[in-house]
This record gives sequence, C-alpha cells and structure tokens, in this order.
Amino acid sequence: EEAKHLTELEAIVLDAPLQAAEVQRLGEHLERLETELREESTCSSHLQHELQASKEELEAARHSWLESLASLEAAEAQSSDELHISLAAAESLHREECQIAAGLRDSIDKLREAEEEVRKRLEASETQLEKERNDWSEQLTSLKEHEVSDTGKLR
Repeated sequence: EEAKHLTELEAIVLDAPLQAAEVQRLGEHLERLETELREESTCSSHLQHELQASKEELEAARHSWLESLASLEAAEAQSSDELHISLAAAESLHREECQIAAGLRDSIDKLREAEEEVRKRLEASETQLEKERNDWSEQLTSLKEHEVSDTGKLR
C-alpha cells in the first residue's frame, strides 16, 4: 500500500510542473480577463454616461417638439377662427352689396320712369307752347291787320 501511495505521490510530483505551468497559464489568462473586464467596465461606464446624455438630449428635444406642436396647433386654431370671422364678414359684405345693387336697380328703374314722365310732360309743354305761340302769332297778325285797317280809317 505504501508503494501504491508512493506511486501516486510520484505521479503527483511528476505532474506538478505541468500543473504549475497550467496554473501559471490560467493565472495569466485570469489577469487578461480581469484587464478586459476593467476595460469593459470603463467602456460600459463611458457608454452609460453617453446614453444618459443622449436620453437627456432626446427628452429636451421631445419637450421642445411638444411645445412647437402646441404652438402650431394654437396658431392653426387662431388662423381657423380668423378665417371663419373673415368668411362671415365676406358673406355679410356680399349680402350688403346685393342689397345695395337691388336698391340701385330700383332707383335706376324709378329714374327711368321719372325721366319718361318728364319727357312726356316736356313734349306736352312744347306742344302747348307751340300752340300758344301759334295763337299769339295769329292774334298778333290779326292785331296788325286791325292796326293797318284802323290806320287806314284814320287817314
């Protein structure tokens, strides 16, 4: 049994340099992994800071966009209200123009009727004046004839 135990110890002793080399290799590998982990941790920390800054920028941009959208909606509502007011004013003006045009047409018709009446009266007056002038002319001629006759009688 001692021989068996000695054989096992010899195998362990013989295997020790290989084990030491493996331990050293594993130690170096562990150091590389630790270095990579530190680098990854530093990089991760840097990326987390960048990510946080990007999130803050994004939130600020979103807030600004929402304010712009609200401003645009308010301007659109105001423009819409102004458009409705302008449209109502234009419709009112159109109704007034139609009423004025109808009034003008009525006035023109009345003026034409009055003009026709005046023209008829003027023609009647001219006819009457012509008749009176003829009557006066006849009376004047008759008076002249009587005057000539009276003058002849007087002589």
